[in-house]
Amino acid sequence: MELFGEKFAEQHGITVAEKSLAQNVLAALFDVGTVDGLKDEYAEELAEEGIDELAGCADETYPVKKGAKKELYEENMERKQEGKNPRTHPDSLTVGCGYLPQLNCYVSVQCRQTAFASVLANALGLPLSGVAYCVTDDEDCYNGTFEGRVKCLFHRLRSRARGDERVEQLAEEGKHEELAEYLEEAYADLYEKEIETLKDEYPSFWDEEREEFTGPVTTNAIEGGNWRLKRKLRVPYRRADTARGRMLLGALNDSLAVYRNGRPAASFAHRHGSFSFQQILGKGSGKPPDREVHPPMPPVRSTVS
Repeated sequence: MELFGEKFAEQHGITVAEKSLAQNVLAALFDVGTVDGLKDEYAEELAEEGIDELAGCADETYPVKKGAKKELYEENMERKQEGKNPRTHPDSLTVGCGYLPQLNCYVSVQCRQTAFASVLANALGLPLSGVAYCVTDDEDCYNGTFEGRVKCLFHRLRSRARGDERVEQLAEEGKHEELAEYLEEAYADLYEKEIETLKDEYPSFWDEEREEFTGPVTTNAIEGGNWRLKRKLRVPYRRADTARGRMLLGALNDSLAVYRNGRPAASFAHRHGSFSFQQILGKGSGKPPDREVHPPMPPVRSTVS
């Protein structure tokens, strides 16, 4: 598994300052470096699917490291005896993913020991060049990374709810049904305003017949993808270089699916893609394609706590 991750990174690594910070899954699936390239090379196939423009999603998730839950428990027992506040999260790996929800396809994956940072967001987003817009959470690391960035509607509502006195009052009084109704109304109002803006900015995603915006407005698609990847990881790993291969296999498997939502459904990548394991691992697979190489950027010194 570690060998597969290394070979994949050699051929499809996205390199910044001579460091491979992410892997270009789109390149492995379709032999193109970016969404722009996908739209050029697969224009007819996308037209057959009724797709004029592509929207993207990007998000990060944190699989717990092997042994970290036990270590956290033991540490918090000591902190309790010392009268200190408990540490809330166990040590984890940082996994970032880029995704095309219309194609149910991963675009990029990174698995790191370090905390998420702007340089990692930049590397993650490079293969997404060419999407009409990209939905992310409100993490500051995404600032300036994506053209047409749209902040997830759910994350925005959650951030707003934290400072809402009405939410705090209903929660303290235990009026959970009333609180749910209040938040649903707030989301519906925010959704209507967001759709009015998005349909003007991205008219290709507006369905006139159904009067419905068909593009993503939340990170739900990639959130579901994150959970599927963590499930396919199966066992916790202590090191990112050993987990990377299995994360990549999970992304490839999900993108090449032939069964989805309880019924047979061959994915776009399965029907039109060019991926093969021979390409990654075979001795006679030929010269690997040129990797994305970018100028030096500030080093990442933060660590996951």
